[in-house]
Amino acid sequence: MTPKEVTQTPTPAGETSARPDMTVDRHSEFSTAIESDIDTYVGPLPWWVDIIAWIFAIVASVACGFFIILYTFTFGYEDSKAWCVSVLTSFFIGLLLEQPVKILLVAFALAFICRKATDIYPSELDIVADHSTRGM
Repeated sequence: MTPKEVTQTPTPAGETSARPDMTVDRHSEFSTAIESDIDTYVGPLPWWVDIIAWIFAIVASVACGFFIILYTFTFGYEDSKAWCVSVLTSFFIGLLLEQPVKILLVAFALAFICRKATDIYPSELDIVADHSTRGM
């Protein structure tokens, strides 16, 4: 809440005192164009396109899964079971082992690449300041 304007209110003695009006102002001096357009934003496509896109994505996923299952019937029972175990094993190993390791490696690589130059090559001032804080 920001003070919108100063209003004059009478006091018991008949004098007036200035006090801010604490009403909510949606368009304060710090608001941006994006904040003021949130309620009135209209996307480039109508609202029903979103529903059609989700329906298409779900139908395509179900159809692909159906045809994959039909294709595995041609393998026979033992091969289908081995294939299913192989797919599920590789999925969960990738999910629980490979992806976290990849994330950690990328995080360490970015931390190594994007570090400050003073961490690698300290200046004379940094060396003096370091010695003065250590008491050398």
